[in-house]
Amino acid sequence: MVDEEKRKNVPIISFFDKKKLTNLKEFTLTKTIDFEDDNSNEFNIEINNQAFDIIKSAIIGLPQNNEDTLSTIVKTLSPIVDLTKQKSEIILSIWKSCPNIVFFDNIADLLPDEIYIDELIKGDAGQKGIKAVQNFEEIIGVDFVSLSKKSPVLKKGNIEKYNNSITATFQKDWKQKIAGENQAEINFELTYDETGKEKVLFYIKSKDGVYLQPRRRSKGLIWFLSLWLELKASEKYSNIVFLFDEPGQNLHVKACNDMMQVFKNLSKSGHQIIYSTHSPSLIELDKLHNIGLVLNTEKEGTIVEGLTSSKIDSSFKRDALQPISEAMGLEPLKEFSILSRKNIILEGLSDFWYYNAMAKILNRKNEYKFVPGIGVKSSKLYPLISFCIGYGLEWVLIMENGENPLATKAELLNHVFFNDENEINEKVKIIDFKEVEDMFSLSDLNLLNSKISLNSKKKPSEIIGKKKIIFARDFFSMVDKGLITKEKLQDSTIKNFENIFDFIDEKLFNTKT
Repeated sequence: MVDEEKRKNVPIISFFDKKKLTNLKEFTLTKTIDFEDDNSNEFNIEINNQAFDIIKSAIIGLPQNNEDTLSTIVKTLSPIVDLTKQKSEIILSIWKSCPNIVFFDNIADLLPDEIYIDELIKGDAGQKGIKAVQNFEEIIGVDFVSLSKKSPVLKKGNIEKYNNSITATFQKDWKQKIAGENQAEINFELTYDETGKEKVLFYIKSKDGVYLQPRRRSKGLIWFLSLWLELKASEKYSNIVFLFDEPGQNLHVKACNDMMQVFKNLSKSGHQIIYSTHSPSLIELDKLHNIGLVLNTEKEGTIVEGLTSSKIDSSFKRDALQPISEAMGLEPLKEFSILSRKNIILEGLSDFWYYNAMAKILNRKNEYKFVPGIGVKSSKLYPLISFCIGYGLEWVLIMENGENPLATKAELLNHVFFNDENEINEKVKIIDFKEVEDMFSLSDLNLLNSKISLNSKKKPSEIIGKKKIIFARDFFSMVDKGLITKEKLQDSTIKNFENIFDFIDEKLFNTKT
């Protein structure tokens, strides 16, 4: 039990007996309000009875409520039917702890070309575009209904101020330019139709001063503008979960980058962004662990699985992975593909040339591909590893015995193999050398460059220095031409590489030498 004084203002959900809640897998909260009664501000929040019974049995104790926000809300909800005060407090605490979920409707939430003042007064939440207009008002701090009642002189001055404000704010996030200049200048004005009814007109002003209604601009711009209005109006709130369905459908690649930056800014403020997409432009390759594959299965229907944890192998899964492969520049499992059914992931290009050359010399299987990374850090290797796991491809990772490779193995152990040492040792091999070049002897290097002294006290990696890739490529070329053969290499070199290839054969082909 917690001291009563210390828990007065702590949410009720902090006082659950967690053991009793193990049976509570999910619950439903329903919030209703009577929209037909214009004078009613009351709403009901209800939880399904089975879930409430479990919660009630797990309550350790209710905190003493002073005149805090929770008790005030409870008093306003006293007319709730068939709910005791205790149940009201429990449900309200759960409700307050649940995230605020906002779904952006690609049609209903787009900024309209115009809207009548009468429609704003009525405030019909189901009217297309009204939410975007309300977001517009909130961002620049204007009330179109109140503004419509001002004199023509005051209207004109205020409208100009508001137009400058929203244009400047929008241009910070919209980076698209034409002829070197930002084209998105947002404007509105109040006018009357032929019957004398007042309305708000929205425009996007072009560089040459032409005012075009939103629907006369590109679909991408009007979509981004409407999305931006939604997100910008929500900035002052906290812990919102934004849901988007195909957010980049009408956007240029550069505009997708602008949108992703807006998403990132929101996530830094504590919000969460969830979106579905088929667009490679909206896939962050350094954060593949955030991706869930939406799969249609025969037995379970539609399910979502993590990219690196998915065990389902189906054509649906391969379809879901296609945008990721395109984002990575891959066309998996086709001719000239960078990946195959069996893959040896390496740190970089020098490793790539050396292992390809030694595979020829040692006459090893050619049923796998060597896949060069662009560095040993986990952020460089994760995309390749994640893609192999997600696509159900066989793979092993070969790394040098240095500080960074060991750190990367530790990260993989934690994030990919869930701290299972046996599992990671089936996939990741650390060689006995800090540099792959040190698997060779000085006499091996002398085959490529006769000026290299056999009596040098330097390691091969120190002699090669910054010419690693050039040296490795030349080595492969000489092997390919038959100028360097197994007989010309030192026995120690042959043994070093045979140990690596034995590991590859054992893990990918279940064969041991």
